[in-house]
Amino acid sequence: MPSRLKSDNGSSARLRYAIAPAAHACAVTLTLALDRMEARGSDGANALLHWGVLDRAGAPWRSPYDALREVPANSRAPDAMSCESPFLGAGTKGEETATLTLDAKDDGVGAVVFLVRTQDCKVWFKDASTNG
Repeated sequence: MPSRLKSDNGSSARLRYAIAPAAHACAVTLTLALDRMEARGSDGANALLHWGVLDRAGAPWRSPYDALREVPANSRAPDAMSCESPFLGAGTKGEETATLTLDAKDDGVGAVVFLVRTQDCKVWFKDASTNG
């Protein structure tokens, strides 16, 4: 089921996701597909997934570089607690996709948290169904 994303300036996008077993025994693959992005005040090009992992609900973000065995190619660490990974190319339905392989180095990964932003940092999207 798609999620509607929104920003503080009224911009919007649609995000779908799929979870599947990965090649590693305890790992899963999370594929995020972004489409219908309307980014007001931005060139809207090259969306990025700004993400981190949590040990448990309410805990601070942890860097995926520290917590996971791998992060997507062409990702970068903008700070000590997060990672930014590009959405790539046009998928089968014209969307851009980002794929994460969630294979924890330890038992301290309980969740993935993220926002979507434009590369120029002018628009940050969050889940439209939350108040936060």
